Amino acid sequence: MKTHRLKAFAIIVTLISFQQLVVLADDLTGGLRLEYWTYGVTGNVTVEGSSADLDDTSKVINGNNHGFTIGGERRFDNWGLMMDLFFGKQNTSQQLSSSQSVQWDFESAIFTGGAYLSFLDTDFDGSDRNLQLDGLAGIRGYSNSYKLQFEPYDPNNDRDRSDYVNWVDPYLGMRIKSALSEKWAVELYGDAGGFAIGSASELSVLAHAAIVWSVTPGLNILGGYRLFDLESAEPSGDRPTQLDIQMRGFTLGIEGKF
Repeated sequence: MKTHRLKAFAIIVTLISFQQLVVLADDLTGGLRLEYWTYGVTGNVTVEGSSADLDDTSKVINGNNHGFTIGGERRFDNWGLMMDLFFGKQNTSQQLSSSQSVQWDFESAIFTGGAYLSFLDTDFDGSDRNLQLDGLAGIRGYSNSYKLQFEPYDPNNDRDRSDYVNWVDPYLGMRIKSALSEKWAVELYGDAGGFAIGSASELSVLAHAAIVWSVTPGLNILGGYRLFDLESAEPSGDRPTQLDIQMRGFTLGIEGKF
C-alpha cells in the first residue's frame, strides 16, 4: 500500500512539474520519454536478517523482471532540468540446494530529479552532426518493498521475511549526446550516488547507452542497454535489511520533443 501511495505521489509531482516547465519555457527545447526495461539480477539480499544470493541473468529476456521509466527534461540555454520516474518489479526464484529454493519479490518506485549544466555544445560545419557534454547533479528517492520466501516452509526455522524501506540519495554524473546524422544519434549516461551520506546508499551507480532514431523532428525511437548497481546503507539492529545487487538488461522506448 505504501509503495502504491508513493507511485501516485511521484506521478502527480512529475506531471505538475512538467506542466510548470512548459508554462515557463514554452519557447525552449525539451522532451518526454517512456522506456521499457527488462533485466537480470545478481547479488545478495538481506530482508530483516534473512539472506539469499541471487543470480538471475537468464531472465533478462523472458520479462519476469521488468520496469518502466517515465522521464523528460527542459533546456534553458546552457542548463536544464531532468526528471525520471522508474517503476520496477522483480519475481525471481533461486535454487539454493537440491531440496530448497527461495522466492524473491521486489517492487520499486524510484524518483530522480536534478539539473544539468552544459560544458560543451558544438555543431560540426557542413553536416548535421552535433556533440553535447553535460554535468549532472540531483537527488534520487527510493520506495522499495521486499519479500523473501523459502520453500519448502520450515516452521521450526522460519526465514520468510518482508519489509518496506525508503531513502534518498544525492548523485553526480555526466551525459554525452552525439548526433551522427539527421536521423541517428547516440546517448551515453552515467551517475554515482549515495556516498554513505546519512541514511543514503553506500553507493549507487546508474549507466545506460542508447541509439536514437529520429522518425520525425518531434518523435524518436530509442533502444539500448541499462545497468543499475546498488549497495544500500549499512544496516543496524538484529534483523537488518540490505541490498547489494546489480540489475542490467535491454531497453526500448519512445520520446516526444516539444
